[in-house]
Amino acid sequence: MPLRLFMQPVVKHAITFLLLAVLAYFTFFHQLGKLSLRYWDEASYALNAWEMLETGEYINLYQFGKSDFYNTKPPFAIWCMALSMKAGGINETAVRLPAAFFGFLSVCWLFVFCLLYLKNYWAGVWSAFILMTSKGFVAEHAARTGDTDAILAFFILFYLTIFYAFIIEQKARYIWLCAAGMVLACLTKGIAGLQGLPALFLLATVFKQWKVLGSTNHAFLSVLIFILIIGGYYVWRELKAPGFLSYVVKFEIGGRLHRQEYLNPEHRGFFYYIGAFYLQHKWLPWLWFTILCPVAYLFASKTESRKPFQYILLATAGLYAMAGISSTKNSWYDVPLYPLFSLCLGYSVALLMQSNWFIRYALMLLFASLFSYTFSQIVKQHIYREDDLLYRSFLNQVRETTTGPITIVNADFVFPINFYQKMDAYKGFTSCIKHPDDTFATGEKIIVFKEAREADMKRKYNLQLLQADEEAKLFQVLSLSPDTSVYHKNL
Repeated sequence: MPLRLFMQPVVKHAITFLLLAVLAYFTFFHQLGKLSLRYWDEASYALNAWEMLETGEYINLYQFGKSDFYNTKPPFAIWCMALSMKAGGINETAVRLPAAFFGFLSVCWLFVFCLLYLKNYWAGVWSAFILMTSKGFVAEHAARTGDTDAILAFFILFYLTIFYAFIIEQKARYIWLCAAGMVLACLTKGIAGLQGLPALFLLATVFKQWKVLGSTNHAFLSVLIFILIIGGYYVWRELKAPGFLSYVVKFEIGGRLHRQEYLNPEHRGFFYYIGAFYLQHKWLPWLWFTILCPVAYLFASKTESRKPFQYILLATAGLYAMAGISSTKNSWYDVPLYPLFSLCLGYSVALLMQSNWFIRYALMLLFASLFSYTFSQIVKQHIYREDDLLYRSFLNQVRETTTGPITIVNADFVFPINFYQKMDAYKGFTSCIKHPDDTFATGEKIIVFKEAREADMKRKYNLQLLQADEEAKLFQVLSLSPDTSVYHKNL
């Protein structure tokens, strides 16, 4: 074969991959550390990773020097964050880099999977383009913050798609790759890593793979190793932190099987996530074009594309079914859905492009226009969005004029405050966090971040305002207030 003919597809694929990487930089990585750490999970995980570096303990997670029972998830995501913080320093970008990287990896794998196993270049291109402009995926608590969900999404996508490679090639290595994906999914988010398992059972049944799987030791051995690794981890962590498994049963397993009312005060039905795609603009404009999927399936029934399309549709439906029947439905639990929905729509568009030249160029023009618009909106959001939390910025402002001890007054369950107080101390300053009911000395400089904490302190002390930025304020304690004795009596 002439070298020129051999190089043509290689060059085309390399250029396409480079284009995907450049575009993905702007959606996943550009200004990744601009916003301060978000409430709840992101800041909590950041503290876990930081304390992992400090303690050298890589199995049990710590929070404020004690075993962390708030985060019962296995530590793969925390390992990634700790490695990122070790390499890039203690900062917001390092905390978020693993999630952004695995989001980008999902884009890359969609392209590679379509190219190698579906033998469809355009399916890979459209699927990748759709995913990187899926607003619910390139967002907070997904691929743009230091959370576990984008990492989980990649591993679920990987093991659900690599099983197709086993079906068409019948090679044992794909069983092991599928098992590895499930292990890493569970090491990322525990039981949530198994939400693609019913889809695998469905696919094995529809495509008549049980006899093949039962005739080889590889399937049995991979299941055994999965049980040993995941089960071994939970037992090991229980030995290090007695009582850990009871929290796993209550919050991780129970949270999936029984609705946690503090997270879901209202009942959310089976189609909650489809509704969120539309009502919360999480998968617009792409949601409108899912009507192309049944049209493409009718077209595929007349070609050799029917089998892979059936596989993709069943994998997508099976994964959504698990999300839909879960009792607890947090808004970010839909993150693993976006890669498969993108693959389903991308493959549909690629199939319809094969019908005739008019449809081909009409679809290319339409989807290129939609991609350009959605891509520009996402990039603008990253560039122009202002930070809505003052913890980091106000502490930095205060440290420009004050180098002495500072006390942050906090009575709330707000992990970002703990992270930035720890960051302040890491920079060499003296700072601590106190509850409003604690004792404060005359002359002590205090920071409050909300009016309720300011009111708490003013009931007990006379304060002098030194610096302010909206609700964030720096005071100096002058003296006890006249009604302090009444305050203590009421306590």
